[in-house]
Amino acid sequence: MALHIIEEDLGRDISLKVAKRLVVFFRRQGGQNQFSDVLLAQAASNRMAHVLDWIEDNLSGTFNHTDLAARAAMSPRNFSRHFKFEIGYSPMAYVERRRTERARTLIESGNSDLARVATLAGFGSSDTMRRVFTKHLSVLPHEHLRRFGAAQE
Repeated sequence: MALHIIEEDLGRDISLKVAKRLVVFFRRQGGQNQFSDVLLAQAASNRMAHVLDWIEDNLSGTFNHTDLAARAAMSPRNFSRHFKFEIGYSPMAYVERRRTERARTLIESGNSDLARVATLAGFGSSDTMRRVFTKHLSVLPHEHLRRFGAAQE
């Protein structure tokens, strides 16, 4: 109810930010997989938290495993081991999850141009986004848009 009041007073974007900050789901929709990457970031060591924050701020850019290891001031092999131990995913699998979540959020906030969503989420192409989105959420992006896009409200 509080999120609804925030949405009514301050808008959908602020309500979504508050929901993510509180680690609750903003209007959980049926059939959606859940992401709890926010909890992972809160539990990470300072070194990994720094990398996770950087990933979040740069999702639309291009980077690789070696770039992330350098941000943590670690060798790629050591970084992979530490990252997977703390976060539970390989570094690039985590990036893929975050990009999927970004695309989902963009679609739900009214972005109907899926090619633009793919670019903003860092997928590079609509085809890549479609493949990864379907893998993680078990639904095609255009189907998700049809079901949960902002026009549905």
